[in-house]
Amino acid sequence: MRPIRLLFLATGFIAKAVFSFDSRQRSNRTTQHCAASAIAEGRDEEVVEESAEVAGQKIRSAIVKVFFGLFFSGHAFAAITEIEVTYPIEFKDATGQPIKHLATGILWRDDSMPTPSPLLIFAHGRTAGGGTAQWILNTAARKNAEWFASLGYAVLAPVRYGYGKTGGSDIEAGTCWGVPYKVGFDAAALQMKQAVEWAVKQPYLDTTRVVYVGQSLGGATGIAMAALSIPNIAAVINFAGGAGGNPQRSPREPCKKEELSQIFSDYGKTAKTPMLWIYTENDLYWGAELPRIWFDGFVANGGKATFKQFSPQGFDGHTLYRNKPEVWRPLVTEYLKDLGLPSTVLTGK
Repeated sequence: MRPIRLLFLATGFIAKAVFSFDSRQRSNRTTQHCAASAIAEGRDEEVVEESAEVAGQKIRSAIVKVFFGLFFSGHAFAAITEIEVTYPIEFKDATGQPIKHLATGILWRDDSMPTPSPLLIFAHGRTAGGGTAQWILNTAARKNAEWFASLGYAVLAPVRYGYGKTGGSDIEAGTCWGVPYKVGFDAAALQMKQAVEWAVKQPYLDTTRVVYVGQSLGGATGIAMAALSIPNIAAVINFAGGAGGNPQRSPREPCKKEELSQIFSDYGKTAKTPMLWIYTENDLYWGAELPRIWFDGFVANGGKATFKQFSPQGFDGHTLYRNKPEVWRPLVTEYLKDLGLPSTVLTGK
């Protein structure tokens, strides 16, 4: 019984020290915004702004996991770290005006993994009604970032100009028939490229074979990224990529769908990066037929891509990435494996 008593005494001592430290921190009234994994897509995202108290709870939880891991399993549990980073961006808006700005991104990595960590870029989407100036903290989206981190990746989620802490005017906004889609896609792709260029300079990141994952407008941005044929982008995964959709006002009928078809087809002319396009039959933004038309035009012009359309998933298949990871993860795992990219869970999560 003596070892057990010692264990509980040690537990009490550490817990007291941790909570005492947290109390002193809160007395300084220091607050912070914990970063989001992505910008909301659809109607059921939850907007959350975390305080220092919530951050303290995360720290306490991590310490307790490490302590009990040391006692009961002989080693510490792997810890996914989440940090905010900034980097410069420069591009032109729809009017041709140059924009120079300091962008914000969120970086997740498993600090138990060896460095440098292979880089994965995650590109957020957009709400049906427009952008949002608040951080989005969605548990499912963060869990997907943590899952990629468990494969060994460092996951960087750049926040595009006009969103969240990056700030700036919403250059992706516009009326249904006035949105300059290609200008928006190209500007977003350039911002993602500049995020990669920042990552190249970080000694703890391996940017020789970068994986890009994008959801909705972030997926469409991925098609534009593939068209840039950036040498160190090894794969682009497009989840429900498109633009101009509104499931409330015009379900399955995005604005200017013919223009979108032409844009995606033209991107195929210069796209050399391998792509995986993932859609569902019940996507309320684009419907079942348009994604296939977009894909066919892209590959007909030389684009290198694989298309997968899942059966209906939930009320709106557009939310597949965040709501149904058990459906798409086996496909993505196999795709990464076929390309010789990290695809095996290394932390046991």
